[in-house]
Amino acid sequence: MGCWRDLAQTERDGTIDLGDAIVLPGLVNAHCHLDYTDMAGQFPPPKIFSDWLKLITTAKGHWSKPDYATSWINGAQMLLRTGTTTVGDIEAMPDLLPEVWNLGGLRVMSFLEMIGITGRREPGEIVQEALGKIDSLRAGRCCAGLSPHAPYSTLPQLLTLSANAARQRGLRMCVHVAESRQEFEMFVHARGEMYDWLRRSTRDMSDCGLGSPVRASTALRSVGGESPGSTRKSRRPQAMQACLPNERFTLFTVRAVMNISATAAFRSDAS
Repeated sequence: MGCWRDLAQTERDGTIDLGDAIVLPGLVNAHCHLDYTDMAGQFPPPKIFSDWLKLITTAKGHWSKPDYATSWINGAQMLLRTGTTTVGDIEAMPDLLPEVWNLGGLRVMSFLEMIGITGRREPGEIVQEALGKIDSLRAGRCCAGLSPHAPYSTLPQLLTLSANAARQRGLRMCVHVAESRQEFEMFVHARGEMYDWLRRSTRDMSDCGLGSPVRASTALRSVGGESPGSTRKSRRPQAMQACLPNERFTLFTVRAVMNISATAAFRSDAS
């Protein structure tokens, strides 16, 4: 590779001139929801974050497995067309795997999403179900990890069990943290629109009023670092996805991420 004038004639014989172009490695999208690609543009702009959660929850109830599969494939094709070759995907429909993995050339890390608000299912049962799915998948170009969705949409025990399983098995883990002002208000002050909505949904709110969602996660040893009482470093670092509403929260969260040594989900040598 080089400038045309610098290439020897013998090298030019096997040279492809791309013209005015840049040759670079494939891009990495560290966080997306391929399942939801076709929902783009379907919702009016929400006033607050919890309104958006209600809209997407309602929409999901009307979709079938083929709808999700089509949406996933459309999202994957969009990434490939725009130069992305590796993606961290939060997978709400694990039944699509591994079939959709084989429909394109993407490297996919599918983080299996786990939600447990009301306690209707035991956290241990939810985690074991996700691990069973991971065990059924053959890792190659694509592989799977864990995603306890967010502190507000799970119980503390689910976060802890997920982190322990990720450490023990060397899995990658992704958690949504600090996505909105409403989440911050819920955890710090035990009040607000999200707090009231989730309390009406019979979520156990005893983890609210104790500090920020980031601080709650680190206090539980849910993201990165070592298990409580352990002297052994994690076999593989976990990743925390922080969706940040403004600069004030950005500064707070970035410092927290640095303190717990959270890392990106992918390395440049991914196969």
